[in-house]
Amino acid sequence: MRPTTYWRMGIAGTAALLLHELGHSLVARFMNPAPVTMPAATPLDEFVDEYVYRFHHRMFPVLNAGRLFGHIGISSIRTVPRSEWSQRRVWEVAEDCTDANCVALGSDALESLELMKAAGNTRLLVREKQELLGVVSLSELLKHLTLRKELEPVTDEPHIAPEDERAMRS
Repeated sequence: MRPTTYWRMGIAGTAALLLHELGHSLVARFMNPAPVTMPAATPLDEFVDEYVYRFHHRMFPVLNAGRLFGHIGISSIRTVPRSEWSQRRVWEVAEDCTDANCVALGSDALESLELMKAAGNTRLLVREKQELLGVVSLSELLKHLTLRKELEPVTDEPHIAPEDERAMRS
């Protein structure tokens, strides 16, 4: 089953698998700790040509002096006429980090997936205050679910990763 199939089925259609795999796992287990980031001073045309078309992400974290400034995505760019892209900078159209697009390192993976669905996002920033710790994406969560489904049968016992089990005990 392809990863996109899970998303099309919705959370209700894959509840057993989601609860089994993600219900007791932390976001830290699935996040990319070294995501592609955008310097806040990058011109919008460079952002589109060198980042959007190269990496194919719909949203990127924006950093200013090494600190998390916000995020920028396709919807932000569409608000600016193409003729202005070379004069405008990422920081001018970047959106703030909110509870709809950011999670903490110790967040539950299943809750993060539900947040993605509710907010219509496919990526969430993982942060602590103004420090970017990583990005968790729908595609990575679904790739993990697909691999687990192919390699191991679903049982009634939830799978708890050793690192998550240690974190839950502390």
